[in-house]
Amino acid sequence: MKLVVLLLLVTGLFSCTSIPLSTMARFATADESDFVLLNPEVIRARVILDQPLEPNHENIALKMEVDDGQHVRILDFPLILESHTQRAAESGLFSSQPAKNAFTYRMTAGAAENFKTLQASYSPDDKSKYTFQISAGIKQQPEALETLTLSLELKLDNQEGFITMLDNATFDVNQ
Repeated sequence: MKLVVLLLLVTGLFSCTSIPLSTMARFATADESDFVLLNPEVIRARVILDQPLEPNHENIALKMEVDDGQHVRILDFPLILESHTQRAAESGLFSSQPAKNAFTYRMTAGAAENFKTLQASYSPDDKSKYTFQISAGIKQQPEALETLTLSLELKLDNQEGFITMLDNATFDVNQ
């Protein structure tokens, strides 16, 4: 029995290896009051891809799903490119990282206003469930990709830095 519990624990930990434990702990205690306190002008999303890949900047958005039990609404908060940095390749004793592109996005002025309106409409009696996601596509590449390595980071306030949502997650493009 102990072996089965240990196996389930290890499997659970390794199935989420692209999501840092610190991120899981940070959001485990989040609630609706945290959502109301967010300042949309401060919110940033960072997408990190292996060079030469780039996100499709026109289609990147912060999306929110609101489920009130009867209806599900999907709200789009478009993001615009704020900065682009290149990170040099790193090689170490046990592993190496290829060169990367980091793209930082912020909400458009209209998206920030819509976000504030949504926050103002929230009430403690509201039983809706809120789910956030970052929607992004990759620009077409001249050669076919087999895998894609992606990191996503989110900044919610000025006191804390970026929170890693996905850390070097590798996806099989052909599936």
